[in-house]
Amino acid sequence: MAAANFGESLKSNQNRCRYCTAFAKRLCLDCEAYLCRDHLEPHNLAGQHTLTELSTNLQTRKCATHQKLLKYNCCVDNVYVCEFCVLLGVHKGHNVELISDKSKALKSSLEELVEKLIKQTAQIVQSMDKISARRDETHERATVLINQVTAIFMDLKKQLENEEKKIKGEISKQVDEVDLQMSKFFLKKKGEQLNLSAQVAEIESFRNSTDPITILEKGPNSINKANKVIIREIEGNVEVTGLNELLVLVNLESSLLRLVKSIPQLQRKHGFQVQNQILMMPTNATKNNGDQLGNLLNTSVNLNKVIYSSTAISSGQHYLEVDTGDFPSWSIGVSYSRDEDCVLGDKTDSWCLRYYKMGKYAVVHNGVKTLVSIVSPIKALGIYLDYEAGNLCFLELVTPIKQLYTILVRFDYPLYFAFCMSERGILSLR
Repeated sequence: MAAANFGESLKSNQNRCRYCTAFAKRLCLDCEAYLCRDHLEPHNLAGQHTLTELSTNLQTRKCATHQKLLKYNCCVDNVYVCEFCVLLGVHKGHNVELISDKSKALKSSLEELVEKLIKQTAQIVQSMDKISARRDETHERATVLINQVTAIFMDLKKQLENEEKKIKGEISKQVDEVDLQMSKFFLKKKGEQLNLSAQVAEIESFRNSTDPITILEKGPNSINKANKVIIREIEGNVEVTGLNELLVLVNLESSLLRLVKSIPQLQRKHGFQVQNQILMMPTNATKNNGDQLGNLLNTSVNLNKVIYSSTAISSGQHYLEVDTGDFPSWSIGVSYSRDEDCVLGDKTDSWCLRYYKMGKYAVVHNGVKTLVSIVSPIKALGIYLDYEAGNLCFLELVTPIKQLYTILVRFDYPLYFAFCMSERGILSLR
């Protein structure tokens, strides 16, 4: 029982400082003493003692033969030995080195390695910081882009709503006009119906009379009055015009063009960089230099030369808008041929709207000019073509759109849009 208590006491005091009752922090291998924090520095003032962790087993640091501290490394047998092994033991005469020197060399290598590891750790941290910053930047930029896209589509929705209101307003306006015409026509027909009923009643009042003289006296006059009413009815039976669907369609096309044209402006407004492309082409371009309908009309070089669209039209509905500017004269229309030296409208193969220097406008075909009454100069012109229906319509792009002239003709061959200027200036497609 006493032996057991002694063992427990030894175990409990094993990690206590040799000089006080405080818990030890290090083990001195030279003195085989445990040392607390306060006695650690005074004990090792010269710095020659070997200090190690508390968990170190002393037996692993002593020579099994001489029970002395292992201080050398035998380079021959590659084992740790004590000084007695070197001087008197089996390792006498072997090449040995101090463990402390070998440890210092390894410690130096470890310090270099630690520096590399710390440097690489710093680089990794820097990379992680950059990744985090890039991620935050990406999220911030995404938020900005989302807001920009949202703003663009909100503006587009507003424009769509406005354009929708305009087109629906044009339809409603036409409906109101047709309703007014029909109301007037209905009232007129109602009056004619009453007149006819009155004539019928007047004739019926004496038609069955047994007095022949009464019939002879009243009959001719009643017949004349009835015939006049019938003639007026036939002459006044004018058909009421319905909706101008062509004008509605042109309004729709014009609205869509305005929306498409506004998109680059909206992009720039909300921070998106877009390239502003103005599609132009010299007026002396010929059919051999790849002219496109979209690439139209730069400052003229060879005047009175006709420019044609590169693609022929043989079916479908087509619409385009042209800014005509302020220059003195131009011709815009369609043609079967692509002769750049022809004069639009002077032959049977082309139709055009022509603007003269004196401020007059005329639709021209086969040399025949039909003047079109226009109050002020046209700044923008719309051209609508329905090939199958044989419908070519010229419109002034004002608010509301004004239908200038419509040509109804059967088209037998493929058509090309055609443009010509007789004075220097610029025509440009919208």
